Amino acid sequence: VLRRIRELLRRRDSLLETVKAEANRSRLLEDKLSKRQNRRLLALLRKQAEELEKEIRSIVSADRALKEKTSRLQKIKGIGWHSSITAIAELPELGSVNSKKAAAMAGLAPYDRDSGKSYGKRHIKGGNAFARKALYMPAHNAKRFNEVLRPFYQRLIQNGKPFKVAITAVMRKLIVLMNRIIADPNFEPL
Repeated sequence: VLRRIRELLRRRDSLLETVKAEANRSRLLEDKLSKRQNRRLLALLRKQAEELEKEIRSIVSADRALKEKTSRLQKIKGIGWHSSITAIAELPELGSVNSKKAAAMAGLAPYDRDSGKSYGKRHIKGGNAFARKALYMPAHNAKRFNEVLRPFYQRLIQNGKPFKVAITAVMRKLIVLMNRIIADPNFEPL
């Protein structure tokens, strides 16, 4: 089931990227035929994306465990339906691994670049790019509206951390929290 959802989510994501590209191209079109074809293509792509969305939602609705997991994850301020189902589909191990492993699976764990006596900056690498992408906008919402993550983000910025470092740290906290919620059904997020 998760493999099918993952494929449908990735296909939907691909279609929406194409919609974005075609919409940007439409601003440059002057010829009537080109404009008409562009409008038709955009309509078709949007319709296909909606079909995928309906199918994903019906699959989740039919599976009690998936439905419960997505609704529990959505209790986190900043996490919506898409980010919850994407995290579950892309990282099926969530809930059965420790926090460090969950962050690494999403590509949000910091890795060092040290050699001998020189210490390099820490960077994220590897992991599931689709899961990481699904956490980016929720992290923006969380840094504004989540009672726990907002002060965490503000503290990082006040301590001189660059925006990318701070938002990545919020994304990491989100995936760790999601891992905890799936692992422990009795855990209630703020």
